[in-house]
Amino acid sequence: RGGEQVARFALVACAGGSIARTIPAPAGSAGPYHWLVSQTLLLYGIGEIEGLAVATLNHSVQLLFYFVVGLLAWVFLLYFLPRSRKPA
Repeated sequence: RGGEQVARFALVACAGGSIARTIPAPAGSAGPYHWLVSQTLLLYGIGEIEGLAVATLNHSVQLLFYFVVGLLAWVFLLYFLPRSRKPA
């Protein structure tokens, strides 16, 4: 039963974050994202400060993931695609 509650908690946190990312805001939706994730976690009895910590950690992990994948894609494009030829 505990695993089901954790899965539901994670689903609600991700859904709140996804909704918040659709709100047009400057700075990569940092304000609405953190606020809405913390508010959705209040539904599960998690305090607002802890909810903000979860949102910040989640946002940081996502940013790190995007950075690593982008760096790998850049390296792939730089080294594995054929070089363009000079016109004759």
